[in-house]
Amino acid sequence: MRIAILTNSDKGYVLLKEHLSFRQVEQWQGIEIARGKLQNQPVLIMSCEHIEPLDSFDLIGAEEIPYIISLGFAEEYSPPLAPGDILIAGEIDMRPTNAKLVDWCLAAVDEMEELSVFRTVVGSLHSSTPVEIKEGNVFAVDKKAAQLAACLENQDTAILFVRFIKDNGKDLQEDQCMEENGQISFWLVKGILGQISKYRQNLTSDIGVV
Repeated sequence: MRIAILTNSDKGYVLLKEHLSFRQVEQWQGIEIARGKLQNQPVLIMSCEHIEPLDSFDLIGAEEIPYIISLGFAEEYSPPLAPGDILIAGEIDMRPTNAKLVDWCLAAVDEMEELSVFRTVVGSLHSSTPVEIKEGNVFAVDKKAAQLAACLENQDTAILFVRFIKDNGKDLQEDQCMEENGQISFWLVKGILGQISKYRQNLTSDIGVV
């Protein structure tokens, strides 16, 4: 049973892949994917930068994937979000996301010192800019994320969307931005996998008591 980590940047994929133990790299329909372990959890990592959401959905459907962590950037967003912030999607296109995954992500941020300097906000993701924006509604726009969520709507797979708020006016610092956020992605994924590991251990302990 693997956990899928989908990143929207090739550089992010490479940085995460480097941290895998028992790493295996293979091709799936012309797309490179990496398998291995992070935090003692079996994972599958792939870059979705140059593919459509349906392609990643086909791969997920061929695997036993209970959880997906989707990492990416958002350049269109609402205040008070600002470049450098991290958005955790509590809903996408008005549909709630998995509350347990959101809680694990927030717990990871709370417990990891490396993430304490970043402002983390729970908000919503939309496929396009909402026609009506309610006061206090914090959101970012990501069309591909919304498409993937729609594909998975009737599947027994929970997905967490994390988007790093990016300043689209700093193209000259693109490589630096990707590298910095790749490191943040690793810390965040490491923390979330740690929370999943705790959950599974507690579940096993509860079953053992019964």
